Amino acid sequence: MVTVASSRFNDLLRRLNGFRCVLLYGTNKGLISELSRRIREVVTSGRSDSVISLDEASISQDPGLLKLEMSCGSLFSQNRIVWLRGISDRQDIARQIERILSLPSSSDVLVIEAGSLKKGVGLRKLIEASPVAASVPCYEDGPVSVSNVIDEEASKFGLSVDKAAKEMLEQLLTGDRLVLRGEMQKLCLYAQGKDRISPGDVTAVVRDSADASLNSLIDAIAVGDIGSFSRLYHRLMTEGLDAGMLLRSSIKHFHLLQILLAKLDRGASKSQAIDEIKPPVFFKRVHSMTRQLGLWNQENLKKSLVVLREALRNSYLHSNPSLVRALACEALLRSASCVSQP
Repeated sequence: MVTVASSRFNDLLRRLNGFRCVLLYGTNKGLISELSRRIREVVTSGRSDSVISLDEASISQDPGLLKLEMSCGSLFSQNRIVWLRGISDRQDIARQIERILSLPSSSDVLVIEAGSLKKGVGLRKLIEASPVAASVPCYEDGPVSVSNVIDEEASKFGLSVDKAAKEMLEQLLTGDRLVLRGEMQKLCLYAQGKDRISPGDVTAVVRDSADASLNSLIDAIAVGDIGSFSRLYHRLMTEGLDAGMLLRSSIKHFHLLQILLAKLDRGASKSQAIDEIKPPVFFKRVHSMTRQLGLWNQENLKKSLVVLREALRNSYLHSNPSLVRALACEALLRSASCVSQP
């Protein structure tokens, strides 16, 4: 069984010739796209004529197509990639891929891009049990990954990043890898002609719309602003925000409020408690965070976290995105009802 953390992906690239199939799955679509592209570049040396692109619809309509493509040698190159996109956890698809894993060894590699997959069942179970396949979970970038991408994109433009500017970026640029790189490239173009990216550059360029940010949505729940939550929730879901990621981010935020309230109980002021958060709270959120500390107590936070964690557990049991979004929405609204009115 080979499961590779996305942070160790370079190790997988160095030993790709030992695998017939690589599964990239999760909610970070930008990261999946980026890792898939890197596999294609390594295997085919960048030759587009050595990449065969298929999707779930095409192999469902022609169940023999995938096996045919994986059994064919290339007329132009020794190494080929069969790139299978938009795959869900269907039994008929899993059976096709199982047949691929049993084919004789070859230099062709099957790259599968999928959404969230449950552990221990279906496609994920099949891939993780195979000695000739590897799986790479792709979820929200953690602080280390975000920091590395910031440095990587800045270096492409010959720029360094001021420490305060980097702390701001680490607060703002979370979630999808494609969005992260896009925002950094925009920022670097803005800062061209300078040696360093400053906090002022970040404030001027990086998107942090109060109408569209994940933090704004969570803050709306934490102050009991149902109207703003509803507007932001529907907008972000339309833009493709993953409901599971929203639940995880909300749990993280309410846990932070627990820590801050404990500091208040020990005699700290609200501003002192917020100032001690690492990485620092983005300045635009300080007012809302201060207000939240006056609206919550430990008992209500525990109730809210029970609701959110239950919704997150239930989300792992369902593959229907609409149902998961409904579970998340209900849980967040129940959390908002726990807010104490001033």
